[in-house]
Amino acid sequence: MSFPYGESVTVWREITDKFGDVTVVEQRTVAGCGVDQHTSTEDNAGRVRVATGRTLYAPPGAGITATSRVRLADGTTWRVIGDPAAHRSPLTGRYPGDTVELERVTG
Repeated sequence: MSFPYGESVTVWREITDKFGDVTVVEQRTVAGCGVDQHTSTEDNAGRVRVATGRTLYAPPGAGITATSRVRLADGTTWRVIGDPAAHRSPLTGRYPGDTVELERVTG
């Protein structure tokens, strides 16, 4: 699943050491991705918390994992929610790519 008018995203993994310092251990660009959006707003103890979600459709072999971070073409940074899902057709065996749920929280 590669979209001819899709966008390129930056994917990386980072680790945090015992002192709280964050180090990027792997970074790459994945081209031809599709992005779909959805948003929810929640009230937490009188303040508004906005959890914004996106679904990223990545080509096969993108290598995105549950510990990855993703920067979309608009410059926003997202965390991966759960494990990306690899879709394989039970009828043809075709593997068009992965579906990755993303989230960003403000408030």
